[in-house]
Order: sequence, then C-alpha cells, then structure tokens
Amino acid sequence: RGYKRLKTIKSSFDMEMTMGGRKMTLGMTSTRVYPDKSHMEISVMGMKMTTVINGNKGIMNQMGRKMPISEKQIKDGRFGDEYDMYHNRKDYQFQFLKEVEIKGQKYDLVYVKKGENWKKLYINKKTGFIEITESVSNQPPAIGLIKTISSDFKIIKGIAFPFKSVSMHKGKVSRSMKMKSVNVNIKVGPKLFEIKK
Repeated sequence: RGYKRLKTIKSSFDMEMTMGGRKMTLGMTSTRVYPDKSHMEISVMGMKMTTVINGNKGIMNQMGRKMPISEKQIKDGRFGDEYDMYHNRKDYQFQFLKEVEIKGQKYDLVYVKKGENWKKLYINKKTGFIEITESVSNQPPAIGLIKTISSDFKIIKGIAFPFKSVSMHKGKVSRSMKMKSVNVNIKVGPKLFEIKK
C-alpha cells in the first residue's frame, strides 16, 4: 500500500566503504521524486559530489567536473527498486525458487529479472521484509556477486525501511550503511532536479 501512494522520499545516511584496504566514510543525502527524478549528494573528506537524474537524462558533478550519465545506467539504477517493481510489474519476471532457512529464520527465495538485470530476494516469511538480496555489481571496488543483509526495519507511511545494511563481497564487508533520517511524501521543488551542463 505504501508504494501505491509513494510520491517522494528524502533520506540521509552514512556509508562506510572499503577501497584498496582503506575504510572511507561517506555522508549521503538522497531525494527522490517518483517515478523518475533523483538527487544524490555525497560528502567525503571535505569534498562534495552530486548526481542528478531527471527522466532519461542525468549528470554527475564531481569537484566542478561534469559527466553525463547514460540512459542505460539510469535504467539499470532503477532495476530492483521496490517502487519500480510495484508499479512496473509487467516489465519484470518473478520466479519463486524455494523456501530457505538461515539462522533459524525462514525465507521465500525469489528470483527477479528485467532485461539483462537480475537479483535474488530473500523475503522473511514472518514479516514480509526483504532482508537479504544477492546481485552482481559492475561498480568498483566490489565487482562481482554482492550479498546485502538489511536489518533494523522501521515502517514509515506504510513502507519498511532498513536503517542498517551490510554488503558482502567475496566473504568480506565491502560497505555498510546506517540510516539517519527518512521523510516520505514531503514537498520537493523542481529546481533540485535541473540538469545544468
């Protein structure tokens, strides 16, 4: 129900990443206006980077250097988003694989595919939350199979948000996320999503 009425999400969170054996902490603020607008600001070591997507156009601004984001990258980025899966079900293939038990908890394992993209969802049978996902990443530093474990869920406007998550790559933690705040269906002006070349 929450995704049926969803219009905007603004969230802020900290992400810790491991690159070349070094840990980096990034402060991130994400603003999304559905179905096709997003603004992401990343703060790291005193620098700021922004990514703006408006429809099928996007641009990344890194230290004054602007780089376009391809339409394919934009489409790939929307894949597996729960809003996208809810509103564009006809574009997805869903296949129930089996029931699995992990640490005494039972999950429905569901395979999701759209075009070339796929992921596996582990859905907690008791709560209905997607607690574990498996997918392939093409983004450094963790290229290959990624397993993400989400926890500390909070229900906001009918939507379950994980306030903690840990992503594993080759058995090691590649990144972890801690949510600081989430606001749903707040007013967001169009100026935030202007793409200036």
